Amino acid sequence: MIRYQYQHRTLRFAVRRFITCLTAFYGGYYLNIPLFGEPSYVGGLWAMISTLIVLQPNRKDAWQTALLRIMGTLIGAIAAALYLTVFSFHPIGMCATIAVTVLICGGFGIPNYARLACITIAIMMISSVIDPHISAHMNALLRFLESVIGTVIAVLVTEAWPEEDPDQKKPGALRVPLSDLGHRRRSDPNDG
Repeated sequence: MIRYQYQHRTLRFAVRRFITCLTAFYGGYYLNIPLFGEPSYVGGLWAMISTLIVLQPNRKDAWQTALLRIMGTLIGAIAAALYLTVFSFHPIGMCATIAVTVLICGGFGIPNYARLACITIAIMMISSVIDPHISAHMNALLRFLESVIGTVIAVLVTEAWPEEDPDQKKPGALRVPLSDLGHRRRSDPNDG
């Protein structure tokens, strides 16, 4: 049976999520006004997604995730812009660009950037169909800037308001490292 167990630390993290999501949404939402004269829900969503990815209970994790987010978004934005400059959107082309990006990231020894690069490719290519009047280069620039807005907000909030005990597990952590399972299994006195 699943039981809800209230923890003050979870409430603080929820409040931090609220603040960063709202701030990032409006930052990305209004980013398009100087360029196109109107706000963008996609811009707000993309900035908010960045805060959801980057906001962590402690500074070290936030900075590591921020680097992954920025570099992954940059790689994906460049890959999608290159594809969309030469070809129009097609699901096969999108998936081929994703596959090539994974190969490139792996070949350069940066496979951790591939996941976020691939998400960026998918978002950019689909948004190019939804909003075809935006050029591939402008689309790439907007997605990157929106990602930076959300990332910076998440890092600033984490720097200003980190969790009290950064060594505790993150709220909602569902994974246990496989090495921990093996260690526990070997040291379990009940195993015969």
